[in-house]
Amino acid sequence: MAWDWDLFHIMRNWEVADRTPFIDLVKLVEKTVRSEYQRSPNRPIYLVGESLGGCLALAVAARNRDIDLVLILANPGTSFSRSQLELVTPLLEALPGSLSSALPNILSLTAGDPLRMVLDNVVKGLPLQNTARDLIEDFTTFSSSLPVLADILPKETLLWKLKMLKSASEYANSRLYAIKSQTLILCSGNDQLLPSQQEGERLHKLLPNCDLRKFDDSGHFLLLEGSIDLVTILKGTSYYRRGKYHDYVSDFIPPTPYEAKQDGTIVKGLAGIPSEGPVLFVGYHMLLGLELVPL
Repeated sequence: MAWDWDLFHIMRNWEVADRTPFIDLVKLVEKTVRSEYQRSPNRPIYLVGESLGGCLALAVAARNRDIDLVLILANPGTSFSRSQLELVTPLLEALPGSLSSALPNILSLTAGDPLRMVLDNVVKGLPLQNTARDLIEDFTTFSSSLPVLADILPKETLLWKLKMLKSASEYANSRLYAIKSQTLILCSGNDQLLPSQQEGERLHKLLPNCDLRKFDDSGHFLLLEGSIDLVTILKGTSYYRRGKYHDYVSDFIPPTPYEAKQDGTIVKGLAGIPSEGPVLFVGYHMLLGLELVPL
């Protein structure tokens, strides 16, 4: 079972106006986890969480230590207090309703360091209400096309989601000591929303059964990138298992008909074998060792 939650989506088909508190979301996932555990108590349950979903998965694991959970966390939101997103919250609160059309420009700044430069006066303690209108002129300099997001997420909705991410981060961080689940952290080196690589290293030190994989060229929405294959990652890190412990025999997944060329291109069948040069075929005990008798 996989739950993939990010900053801007609470759950598929949920309304934008939904205001379910974080703890209620935890209980909702917890109920499903408990149900799956009752059906298959000897099999692990996988929780995949991105950003806010990472906080949610950690919270569920802390509250259900008797269940065999495997956590796959992609850029978890536990670093919210050290991110640029926290600077957006007071700015949105001070933004007049008449200037809400500038919201796409504000959001676009979360993609890089310009946000910190523009908000320098705010951080120094200047009155937010007096500077908000002046800041809008600077925002247009760094703007990018995000009008659709502004329509989907009104200022009030985005503000609430940012506050929920903050509470989720605080909730998960306060319970890290209770988490014993097997955890795989996937962190991006080019995440402009959260300091994900530093957070991955921090969690790797705090969680007792944790592995870390870094993707230096990836952005915040790691699982949405076409080059990222979660199944391949799970197989490569030996995180796929059918029982309580990983078994290299019973958990072995036979190769598919797909092969890869040297440049990484995926092709069908044996087309990946080079057409030039000799081909060495290595076989061992293909006849159950009977071929060794004459020797």
